[in-house]
Amino acid sequence: MSNINLSGEATEFLLYSYFGCDSKELAHGGKEKCAYRAYIDLARTVKYTYSSTELEKAKSGSDAYAFAVVQKDRIRDICLKLIESIEGYPIDSSDFDSWHERECHQIIKNMNASYDKEKRKFLKVNFTYGQAQKWLNMTLKYLWLLDMLPVGISPEYLHVPIDSFILQALKETGEFSAKDNKITGSGDSYYYNGEAWSAISTSKNYEQLQNSIKALAAKNGLSPIEWEGPAWIDVAKKRSNK
Repeated sequence: MSNINLSGEATEFLLYSYFGCDSKELAHGGKEKCAYRAYIDLARTVKYTYSSTELEKAKSGSDAYAFAVVQKDRIRDICLKLIESIEGYPIDSSDFDSWHERECHQIIKNMNASYDKEKRKFLKVNFTYGQAQKWLNMTLKYLWLLDMLPVGISPEYLHVPIDSFILQALKETGEFSAKDNKITGSGDSYYYNGEAWSAISTSKNYEQLQNSIKALAAKNGLSPIEWEGPAWIDVAKKRSNK
């Protein structure tokens, strides 16, 4: 089969379908769209004080309606601040991992903050490091795919967004069976050192996993983010063919 060359119309359709903007809008505000799309990728794992059904049925003046307004504003604010930090990453910095960890903790802090003067909880279950890394890493991945990474962030720096697809791909390599570096599970559920990706709770666990991925990718002459795409697609195909 010959390579597919997408027409301008096809590209515009795909951009709008996935990010909610066309190529012109992508150049002005599109980066925030990437951050919001990254949030959507993990949103199903977030346990808010009000369920999605309660928010959909909320009437003006109700507590649930007020919460929905706060929720929308907070997610937008986190996306804007995330892009601001990415854009401000210093060109001459070689400490990407430390910056990455600070950003994850900032996302966690913002998501776990109360939502009103009575200090009522925004979430039923605290936001985790695993969820924060997915938000940050998918944002960076989308910017990379769209050739919108700032000059200071090299594609080689990027971390792999951890989810169940990637954990499955890693488990299938047979290289994650050590007691303190172990992936278990089957079907659609996989765990790193006993934690699902959305429940990864420490930067130590996360850092160890990323270092292992980096070593695995290097064996194939790839950066981690170059390894991730084909690995994720391979698992997605396997799951769809069940």
